[in-house]
Parts: sequence; C-alpha cells; structure tokens
Amino acid sequence: MAEGLTQDVYKTSGILSSQIISNRNFPSRDIFKAFNASDFVIIDELYSFRELSSFSVYPLRRPNIFLIHDCNSWLAPSSPQGIVQKLKYLMTRRVAKKVGYYGVAGENMQNYCKNELGAKNVTLIPFRYADFNPSVDLPDEFYKQGTPIRMVVPGMLSRRRNYLELLKAVCREELKGKVELILLGKPDGEHGHEIISRARELSNQGYSVRYWSHFIPNDVFDAEIKNAHILFSYFETTYPTNNGQLEVYGVSKETGIASLMLNKAKVGLLPNEFNQMETIKCQTLTYKSMNDLAGILASIYDGTIDVGPKISRAVSNAESMDLMHIVRNLDESYKEQIADFSKK
Repeated sequence: MAEGLTQDVYKTSGILSSQIISNRNFPSRDIFKAFNASDFVIIDELYSFRELSSFSVYPLRRPNIFLIHDCNSWLAPSSPQGIVQKLKYLMTRRVAKKVGYYGVAGENMQNYCKNELGAKNVTLIPFRYADFNPSVDLPDEFYKQGTPIRMVVPGMLSRRRNYLELLKAVCREELKGKVELILLGKPDGEHGHEIISRARELSNQGYSVRYWSHFIPNDVFDAEIKNAHILFSYFETTYPTNNGQLEVYGVSKETGIASLMLNKAKVGLLPNEFNQMETIKCQTLTYKSMNDLAGILASIYDGTIDVGPKISRAVSNAESMDLMHIVRNLDESYKEQIADFSKK
C-alpha cells in the first residue's frame, strides 16, 4: 500500500490486515511475496531506478492500482535521450504491463487519459480527500474588505517558482499595509536562501513578509493554511520530468495547490493559463502577469473584487466531499481485475 493512502477508507468493510511497505526495502523477493499474498496492492508512482528495476524483475500477480502523478510518462511516453533516462523508460514500459489500474489525482487527468490517450483502466484517487473539518479548518473570521490580505504561498522556496518576481510584485508602495505575504516553505539550496535574504530586506523596509529558514512543523503549516485568505501559486504549466518526459499541469499532471484549496476550503489565486479542474473554478481567481497580480490584490482590498461568493463556494465544496466516492473507485478497480487475476 502507498504511504499516501493511510486514511481509513474501508472503516466498515472489515479489512483483516494491511501493511505499508517503504521503498527503502526494494529490491527484495520477500516484498513481492507479500504483495502476491495480498488481496489488493496499492502502489504510489515509481520514480527511482531501484523501484523501477525491482518491479521490472519480480512478478505482480494480484489486483493492483498504481497511483501516478505523470500521465504521459506512464501512458504515452516518448523515448528520451541519455542512458539513465532511456533505461527508466524501458523499465517503465515493462512495469506498465503489470498495472491493473491507474489512479490519478484530478478529474482533468482522468479525462485526458481516457479521451486523449485511450486508457480505460483509470480511476480518480486524489492526493488528499475528505479531511475537511469545519471546526478545525475554518478561520475565526473570513476576509473583510479593507483589511490586510493574508496571501499564503505553500511550497519549497526553489527555482521552480519565481519567488523574486513575486516579492517585487507584492512588496510595492501601493500595496504596503494591504497584503501580508506568507512564504510557507523552507528554502531549497543557495537560491532558496537568496529568496529568504530578499524577503528579510523587504520586511526590514516595512513590508509584511513572513518566511521560515527551516523545516515547517505540520501544526504550524496547518495553522497558516487555516488563517489564509488566499492561497497563491505560480508555476510554469509545462513540466519536464527527470525521466525525460514532458507533462502539463492541469492536463497530464495535477498540482498540490488544487487539492489543498479543495480540502481546506480556500480561495486560490492561480496562473491564467493553468487548466483548472471544474470542481475548483468557482473558488479560483486567476492572474495573467505579476503586474496583473498586483492590481487584483488592490481590487480585493478595496472591494472592487468581492471574494465573499468564492469563499462560500469553497466552503460548500469542502463540505460536500464524501470519502465513499474514493472507496467506490477502489472497489470498482478491484472488482474489474479479480476475475482475470484469479485465472493466473
């Protein structure tokens, strides 16, 4: 079972035993004996050479579901350059023949796999689901016009997102005292510390910027998300993987910000070119550029943009989540395989 599926999704179904196997244990013949003695195997996406080589060599003879984050990499890969990437490509092709079902994180990914890639054995298993608790997750007060906007940016401070441009866009004179920018992630390498250094300078100049120079404990992270007015994300929609494949956020790959918005009932401010899931469109604002972002924040502050309706939709979306949808998807993927695997 994958470590990402530790919620008690089968509370009333009488599972006799379950086990979570870390990828540190690969390769091991005993691990695959345990797999093949199970009723149903749930596996998170395989990335490392060690994982892929193990699953390439050993048989997998039980109904299974592979949780994948990169649809093209598994269902429509192109042969890459480079020895390591090419070997991973070949092993991925071999492992794919053993997959009973694929689980994807978002509805756009599922539609893409079925409609564009022609895959039928794909079901929806989000990153996280139905952990919304109104008494815990809702802030004491929702946003009110004319109060500073708490804009939280979850994620590691790295080159993958242009934090320096974000700091320049938000920390400008006309937004001073109107926006509290919260960089909710630890710095990654030298560039991450460069971001921290710039954030510190701006904070000393009177701009409201908060940041962490170390790992953020879960309780601190959750508290910041709870009190956020806006969850912000900036990313390039195309994503080249380490395995030499090209994925597209909102199409063949999903971003964690979408599930965080849904699970924690938050309004999101996302890039205009990002192809959002239909589920979260009603709780999303979009921006075209960093200059556009500054104008949107000013409009939220002065009430030209009323975020109240989007907050209401975010709450109703979170409250409507039902973990039994995921249970049914798991049940269906198991039942469609069990007859075939019982013949092997």
